[in-house]
Amino acid sequence: MFRKLVSVLILVLFCATLCANVFAEDQKVGLINFRKAGFECKKGKTFQKEFEEKDKKAKEELDEMAKELRKLRDEADLLSDKAKAKKEEELMKKQVAFNDSRRKKSEEILRWRDDKMREITKDITDATSAYAKNNGYDMILDQMVSVYYTDKYDITDEIMKELNK
Repeated sequence: MFRKLVSVLILVLFCATLCANVFAEDQKVGLINFRKAGFECKKGKTFQKEFEEKDKKAKEELDEMAKELRKLRDEADLLSDKAKAKKEEELMKKQVAFNDSRRKKSEEILRWRDDKMREITKDITDATSAYAKNNGYDMILDQMVSVYYTDKYDITDEIMKELNK
């Protein structure tokens, strides 16, 4: 217990010393809310809209297939045993096709979303780098790595202006 406490204190002191050295050298530092920039920039809003449309379309297609499956089940319940066995075989094939389609649509949407997120992340990183170089920043960090900061370090809105050009 004592070792853990000492280790944590040493780590905190090290980080404090490091931060003091960084700021003691009068370095220009900024913070960006990466998440906000990603979701509120024009490209992020367009992406959200496209994602919702793709997701809605996929759900509608799957709902239609599910209706067809329910209809087949209902029809199978009304048939004789021999006809019922044949209908249940058809139902099994449709169920497998439904499950495959659901999996494929889900994978397709996730792959598309990941590609778009990578694209937006690259755009934010490029805009942040350009902004830092053009405005003499020594370091720009994501706000997620900061425990506390004052608003004077927040440059999210400026980065978003760069992104929306």
